[in-house]
Parts: sequence; C-alpha cells; structure tokens
Amino acid sequence: EDAGQESVDKVTNRVEVVNQHGVVGANDSIEQINLTIRLAAGSSAVDMNSTSIKYLSDERVTTLTNSTNDPVAADEFDLKKVEGTDDDDSFGVLNSGEDRYVVVVNATKIESGDGLSTGDQVQLDITSQTGGTTQVILTMPQQLAGQEDNDPVQLWSLLHICRCRETQRVGGGGTVTTSEYVSSRTVDLTSDLEISNT
Repeated sequence: EDAGQESVDKVTNRVEVVNQHGVVGANDSIEQINLTIRLAAGSSAVDMNSTSIKYLSDERVTTLTNSTNDPVAADEFDLKKVEGTDDDDSFGVLNSGEDRYVVVVNATKIESGDGLSTGDQVQLDITSQTGGTTQVILTMPQQLAGQEDNDPVQLWSLLHICRCRETQRVGGGGTVTTSEYVSSRTVDLTSDLEISNT
C-alpha cells in the first residue's frame, strides 16, 4: 500500500445460533444445553476447534474450549455434526452456509451439581479466533412437570448480541487503531423470527 493509505479490516467472522434446547436431568434440573449453530451472514470460515465459549451463570463463570476428550471436562464443550450438512469432511470448521453443528455444554459438570434449576439464566459468549463474538442469554423453563430424565426441552432466548472489532491500518509504517462496536437484535430463537432491531 502507498504511505498514508488507509484500510479497514472488520473482524466479523462469527457464528449464529439458530436453535437451542436443554436436556432434563435429575431433581428437575437442566443437565445439558445444546445449541445449533451456523455461519453468520457475511462471515468467512469459523474453526470451532479454536473458538471459545464464556459461560456465565449465577454460580459459575468459566471459559470453555472444544473438547478432544470423551466425556468432556467442566471447562470444555462438545461438538456434533448435524447429519447431511457438512459434505467436505472438515469436521469442526464452518466454511459453508449449509454447515450446521450442535454445541453441547454440560451444565452438570460446570455447576458441580445437578445442573441448572428451573428459571435460571445462563449467558454464553461464543468468540471466534478472529474476535467476532455472538452472545446469547438463555432462560431455563419455569417448570418441568411431566418431564423425565433425558427429555429435550425448549430454552428461551430474547437477546442476541454481536461484538465485532474494526481495525484501521495506516500504510507506510503508521499506527494501527482498533475500535469495537456492538450490534444487538432481540430475537425469539425458538422460531428464528426477528422481533426488533437496536
């Protein structure tokens, strides 16, 4: 580049959560959270093997990385391919708009007990290697009457935030400045219907 020429690099590589459910555990709790993810619109490839998830509840704050263990540890998440959505054998890498994976978070291990109770909230910040972050806040069902162990239950989320970095590079050995911006939209992830924008 010529000296003084400016370029802008928007770090927007991130995932989008399209659905989520919990799995019922012992004592009317949620023992596991499953998130179905895909590439966000306009995003380049995201490698879930180098993606982290910050887990925040009333009792715990921890950062999860993709697991290579079976079973997963308390500081790991598991990843499962949605059948028929990844035809290039690039397991763990979202590089097509058709790719879908399920992120599995073991709340029982993280919470060191039965898991999450009815009505609890948990915040998950999913951050790619380039810094693009998708945040979802999930609410557990208010009651689990009639549900049995291992039954799936819908989880509700009414907040979806994207945190992105914008880097301005000045050519000719000049300075590099980085700013962050946040966009948010209120969504009902149970139907993937956008309710409002801010």
